[in-house]
Amino acid sequence: MTIQGIDVSHYQGDIDWQKVAAPSVVKFAYAKASEGIDNTDPSFSTNFAGMLDAGLLRGAYHFFHPEYAAADQAAHFLNVLGTPRAGDLPPMLDLETDGGLEGPAIVARALQWLDQVQMAVKCTPIVYCSPNFWTNVLGSPSDLTEFRFWIADYKAGDAPVLPPGVADYTFWQYTANGALDGIAVPVLLDRFNGSLDALRAMGAS
Repeated sequence: MTIQGIDVSHYQGDIDWQKVAAPSVVKFAYAKASEGIDNTDPSFSTNFAGMLDAGLLRGAYHFFHPEYAAADQAAHFLNVLGTPRAGDLPPMLDLETDGGLEGPAIVARALQWLDQVQMAVKCTPIVYCSPNFWTNVLGSPSDLTEFRFWIADYKAGDAPVLPPGVADYTFWQYTANGALDGIAVPVLLDRFNGSLDALRAMGAS
């Protein structure tokens, strides 16, 4: 069983969240909150509130720049996020750029971010990564497998192809060219690997 969701940023423009949620197909959504140490997505506050008003399970993510201090990035994300509401989904860390660093250094800094955010929000964050980045840049890091895995894999099929060392996935971003009422441009589509009850249970308490 999988549950349909989306993830968005300011690139999707103005979103009519009531239309997105109306067909009852999309059950959850993630919005980009922050990037690096000082970049805030200009649509985050509007998107995050709109998701809640539309009755969607909602989460937030941070685009990681390994060249900057992990502690500063975590603090920036938490400041943008604010105090999570009960039921908000765990934060996600987006790993897709190396910042000129080697794999072990990226992993070490990512772990700092994940640990700092986990302590603050009291739930286990999620790691987003493509199979190529996971394997060829990060070096299939076993240290990151203790966190839930969000795989970006756009190949056709009923399930993603997991990279070496990853036993399972929690979320699957399966296309960047989704079309939904309420969003005028292509949107990233995702699936949660489990039931709606399991998805709800991941939320902050």
